[in-house]
Amino acid sequence: MITFNPQPIHERCVGCERIVAATNTCKAYENPTAKWEPKPGATLAPGVMIWCPMATHFDNLPEEIKQKINPIKASKRAAGVVKQKKR
Repeated sequence: MITFNPQPIHERCVGCERIVAATNTCKAYENPTAKWEPKPGATLAPGVMIWCPMATHFDNLPEEIKQKINPIKASKRAAGVVKQKKR
């Protein structure tokens, strides 16, 4: 049986909608600090920001976090083109 043992939230979690106010823990992650801090021994490139993918309290995400969209695929989706499967 898998048990969920939530840890206290990280300081950057303040303002997120997934916080349980009574226990000051996260509904989505057992250890929210792991989502905000680099893994031990990891080296980050300059300017790289670590963020929680479930965070709900950001209005404007930095450019490096926003998903890159392929313009060709975006135009096909907008036109409603459906790719045929090869047989």
